[in-house]
Amino acid sequence: MNYFSKMTVFAVALFTVFSCTNSDEDFVNPSGKFVSTGILISNEGNFGSANASIDILTNEGELQTDVFKKSNENKLLGDVLQGAFIDKDYTYLVVNNSNKVEILEKGTHKIKFTITEELNLPRYVTVTNDYILVTNNNSTYAGQSGGYVSVYKKGDFSFHSNIEFPEQIEKIFSNEKYIYVQQSYFSTGNKIIKLDASTLKKLDEIVLAKNFSDMSWGTGKYFYALSNGESKCNDFSACKEEINGEIYQIEKSTGTISKIFHFNSYATNIDHYYDDQVFFTTSNQVYKINTENENAQPESIIETEKNDWDNFYGFSVLKNKIYLSNVNGFVASSDVYIYNNNGNLEKEFKGGRGVNDFYLY
Repeated sequence: MNYFSKMTVFAVALFTVFSCTNSDEDFVNPSGKFVSTGILISNEGNFGSANASIDILTNEGELQTDVFKKSNENKLLGDVLQGAFIDKDYTYLVVNNSNKVEILEKGTHKIKFTITEELNLPRYVTVTNDYILVTNNNSTYAGQSGGYVSVYKKGDFSFHSNIEFPEQIEKIFSNEKYIYVQQSYFSTGNKIIKLDASTLKKLDEIVLAKNFSDMSWGTGKYFYALSNGESKCNDFSACKEEINGEIYQIEKSTGTISKIFHFNSYATNIDHYYDDQVFFTTSNQVYKINTENENAQPESIIETEKNDWDNFYGFSVLKNKIYLSNVNGFVASSDVYIYNNNGNLEKEFKGGRGVNDFYLY
């Protein structure tokens, strides 16, 4: 997970544009062909510059770089790649500061359609049987005016409607029955809003503790949400304050909270793939919780000497691997690390500018 407002804090770094390099030339796309399986890596790029990009790490360990540009006649992806969604037919790329969603054909990475209508600083996207839904906010500054979900017809990508929210919104997930919207932007809120996936009507509010910072969908029966509770900490520096944070296990089929786990260090990101383990990050540690035991305590499995906002800027758990990035202040190529789910380092390499997420492709 990544945070756009961090960009304003480090504006000088973000407006400086450098070319992206990789240290191992044999490792970077020696075949010259793009594959349709592996890990899609999202490179956010520098705010104010059109240097966002996507890479693919193949199942054979080959890094295929700048895939969008090379697949679309050197067209630039745009300014700030924020979020993505991948289904069996298409890859949906949310380009925040370019106010667009690029829809790519799965496998060829060629542009199928570009959504621009009714977008304003778009954040994240999900796709249901009938609709494409994108979260938007009226302001980049946390705590300002509300947001909305812009909805498009899946069949022809045409605009359908907007769903208004009184507060700013962030991530969005869905299944056949429901859509879940994170009504909290940079930890300013404490609610998840549940919508009917067919009618798009708001149904319920799931109320969490204050400082609701992130949520994770995974592949099983549950999704997870992370709240730090009362805290003076923020996401821009290391924080040693002891807090009463909570992680919520929520049933996808009902929106009911089934378990609550506790932690005491300020956390920024949460992710999981299978239901039995959930992972979260602080500024320099990754913790694991065995969710089958409702009394389980977080176990620190990864710790780094680096301890700042750009450490663990990208964080994803995919199958039995943990993917992490350090974006090095957005003034150089990102460092990417792959661990197993016990915290053992398996691979590291240089990635693109501002690696902010990883997706199973």
